[in-house]
Amino acid sequence: MRCVVATITVLFGAIAVAAEPSKSDPQTIFYSDKVLRNALADIGQMPEAELRAFTHYLAECQSNSLDASNMHPCAAAQTTYEIEYRNNRALDDLIIARSTLSALSLDVQGKNVMQLADAAAKYAKIISALEDAAHDRFRSLKASQK
Repeated sequence: MRCVVATITVLFGAIAVAAEPSKSDPQTIFYSDKVLRNALADIGQMPEAELRAFTHYLAECQSNSLDASNMHPCAAAQTTYEIEYRNNRALDDLIIARSTLSALSLDVQGKNVMQLADAAAKYAKIISALEDAAHDRFRSLKASQK
């Protein structure tokens, strides 16, 4: 009986771990609904100075590709934001995962076109949600200043 209870406990522990996004897999982190919800909540708590740095990062990193024209400004905006505000939050995990995925996206040879299209659609949805959350936070900050 003790062995069965131990096996069930280990099994449920493995399931719980599997349900959490892996800290080592940027794709799992970036496309996790839970991470996105928590990141949006992080944005909803930002003070104005951090929000401005975050929107600068979003603006500089509009593209999911790392061509020569946007690689340096995006990296600079990300580094600046991380130095000033990194705090081991879901948003920070999402930013790091995005950066890693952008670097990996340079190699598209041999990838299924439908998978690439699906990933691009998910990517756009996530970025749009981050931008909308930043917009809403600016509006709430402005409303509280009146």
